[in-house]
Amino acid sequence: MEEKNDISILNLIEKNISKIKASHNFETKSFYISTIEKLCEAYDQQISAELINSAEEKPSVRKPMTKEQYDEFFKNAGILPNQEFLDKEQHKHREDKA
Repeated sequence: MEEKNDISILNLIEKNISKIKASHNFETKSFYISTIEKLCEAYDQQISAELINSAEEKPSVRKPMTKEQYDEFFKNAGILPNQEFLDKEQHKHREDKA
């Protein structure tokens, strides 16, 4: 849905640019320029809102998962976690903190 909105706003901007190119009336060109400015503001607000939403939806990648989070992840994926791998990862993270 967001991509569809992006395309429609961008299409409206392009249509207004075409109208500016085709027009010989300066008042009409001014109107189309004003419309493009408003469309650009709307597009900017939409992009900002999408960035905020995507930042809120995504977990922090920098923070390592706990054993419980790994277990839950693999359980939800239908895979049993490799305990040896988890032990190595936790040991590595402890060394990094030290």
